[in-house]
Amino acid sequence: MKVLILAVIFMSLVSFSLFYSINNFLKEEKHVTFNFENGGFETGDLKGWRLFQQSNLTGGNPRYTCVAVGEKYRRSGKYGLRVWTKVSNLYGWDLGHYSIIRLGQDLGEPTFNPSNLSGRNLSFHWKISKWIVDKGGSYSHVWLEVTWQTTQETYIIRYVMATGGKTYPPSNTSNIRFIFLPQTNKLEGWHLFNRDIASDFNEMTNLKNFKLVKVEYVQAAMSKTREYSEIEVFLDDFKGSP
Repeated sequence: MKVLILAVIFMSLVSFSLFYSINNFLKEEKHVTFNFENGGFETGDLKGWRLFQQSNLTGGNPRYTCVAVGEKYRRSGKYGLRVWTKVSNLYGWDLGHYSIIRLGQDLGEPTFNPSNLSGRNLSFHWKISKWIVDKGGSYSHVWLEVTWQTTQETYIIRYVMATGGKTYPPSNTSNIRFIFLPQTNKLEGWHLFNRDIASDFNEMTNLKNFKLVKVEYVQAAMSKTREYSEIEVFLDDFKGSP
């Protein structure tokens, strides 16, 4: 009988200890921590960044891109980044002609639960120095794309810095959300992007487990007429969580 009583007491203590540990873990504040390598481009190059830019495949229908680090593109520090695209549709293709640049970093953060998540800010500065979009170039846009992933789905939030048409970006879907900023389509001077991206994701879905996968800057210039569309943007000072 004493052995049985001791066994019951022991199991009760184990159960209480396990419950206490799990409860404390669930209450523990989790942080989305991430940092950009070479976020201010102070190495003088694109170290740490993954770059995709389209080449000019048709000489008679020109498409130009340039992504360059330099002193004259900086907002602070020694260097900043210039992202430039120029495209025409001299061939008169019905669907138009476009030029896309994607610049990002893969973060691959651990999985978090939004019920105990403390949001973290993502910040950077941008300046739109040239924005020439023809009447048919409504698909020209500049945005920051943040990708989250759960065990079942991929979710994308696009923070719109500039867009060429009133009907674009399209409406939100279950997996993609567009957020217009107070500075959207403002072309004068430097602008600060500073958002609690975890809070934005929690407003998008109530799924229980997710991870921050990547952050990408996306710039697309499109021309449907024979006129040039041209976009030039300066970027600097990318910073993640402390």
